[in-house]
Amino acid sequence: MKAHLLDLYRYNNKCNVTMISTCMGVDGELDAQIVKLFSHVLNAHSIWNSRIAVEAVETGGWDLQPETNWLGLHEQNQMNSLDIIEGCQLDDLTKYSNSLGKEYVNSVQDILFHVINHSTHHRAQIATILSSLGVRVVASDFIMYKRG
Repeated sequence: MKAHLLDLYRYNNKCNVTMISTCMGVDGELDAQIVKLFSHVLNAHSIWNSRIAVEAVETGGWDLQPETNWLGLHEQNQMNSLDIIEGCQLDDLTKYSNSLGKEYVNSVQDILFHVINHSTHHRAQIATILSSLGVRVVASDFIMYKRG
């Protein structure tokens, strides 16, 4: 499972870097919904890393992040997730509270997979918005990533 998660995080990295590059190449101001959604992707990733590491959560799920900070935030999230994958037992359980204060317990591997799935979902929403604005969006299917 560790090897598979590392591969998924390499895929997520490629997709996020490509999406950031695409967004930075848009002429003029980015659509507010794009900023909201990609900020959420970055914030949620950070929140989940903090929950696994049992650290204080320092951002709200829907806080807006300046586009100029996106790449650095993504790189920090990626590095933290890779450290978690390498340093944790993936079947260990993590107890955490959601944004409403309700407590849950999930395995590290399930949380890490959720981050990938969640990011993919919101990147697809962003791609749809970009496409509707006439921006060419690179395909980000996992199987295309695997094809090289």
